[in-house]
Amino acid sequence: MREVDATAEATHPTVRLRARPGLRSPSGDPGTGDGVVRGVPSRRDQAADRRRLEVDVDLARLPCGVCDTWLPAAYELGGSRYGQVGGLLCPCGARLACVDNDYMRDELTVHAQRAGGPPTVRRLDFRSLFRLEADDLRRVADVTGYDLHERHGDGRVSLLTVVDELSAALAVSGSQPASETVAGAGVGTGVGAQGLPEVVRRWHELLRVARVTPADPR
Repeated sequence: MREVDATAEATHPTVRLRARPGLRSPSGDPGTGDGVVRGVPSRRDQAADRRRLEVDVDLARLPCGVCDTWLPAAYELGGSRYGQVGGLLCPCGARLACVDNDYMRDELTVHAQRAGGPPTVRRLDFRSLFRLEADDLRRVADVTGYDLHERHGDGRVSLLTVVDELSAALAVSGSQPASETVAGAGVGTGVGAQGLPEVVRRWHELLRVARVTPADPR
């Protein structure tokens, strides 16, 4: 894994998305026909949604379970070998070893242990952590009219491009003042934001500005 400095992180694609047909039907939820999802989706429905939206992450911030903090820099996640992504040393002295699912980089498990100490495990579910579940994209489409699949079809697109397109669309539509849209795409500073790459923090702020999600506590 390679450490990425703040300047490079600001322009790094970080996450690539691919929306499959069926992510969003013209009427919203195919089961109701009125765009309203009722009840709790079944595990089968949730699994189908995950197949419809691929999330591939190649840059992340890493947690250390020994000192219970996030490492100060972001790291590029290269391809794994049999799930083994790589290892590094936390400033607290713990050794970290990262493992993915050997296919799509939508999850990462971080094992940390200091010499003579107990092992710890932290699992990152990037879809949930980054607010990139299929239902998140549906809400974006319902609230803002920005539909990922309509924009990019079956091709891959970076989250950085999605953030720029959605920010521009909100400014042009007048649904949010341009000044607020630009300010809302800034970097959050709360504790919850410390484990997020910069483009993901921009995405979360943009969701707040568009009133897709409430503001996070700072």
